[in-house]
Amino acid sequence: MIVNDSSMRLYVRFYARIKEEMGREAVNLNVKGNAMNIIDLLRILSKDKKMRKGTLIDYYLQGKLLIAVNEEIIRRNEEGKLILKDGDIIDIMPLPSGG
Repeated sequence: MIVNDSSMRLYVRFYARIKEEMGREAVNLNVKGNAMNIIDLLRILSKDKKMRKGTLIDYYLQGKLLIAVNEEIIRRNEEGKLILKDGDIIDIMPLPSGG
């Protein structure tokens, strides 16, 4: 019998307001399975005790996040389609603003 107890290691970096709200610059995650997309990741991160519940998902739904995987910016409509892989580096940042 073959048992599939797969997991992925992801490294997530936070910037600007997101970093302040998470209370840290980065986090190493070990997640079960091998089929996770950006939306799944945001749901997991939104459960962090330091962050107000659902904040990352809210920012995502409002179009206020810029997300990169392995230093490649992901288009807004592609976050749900991109499957993360073991060892991926994900950058989560608010959209640039200013005057």
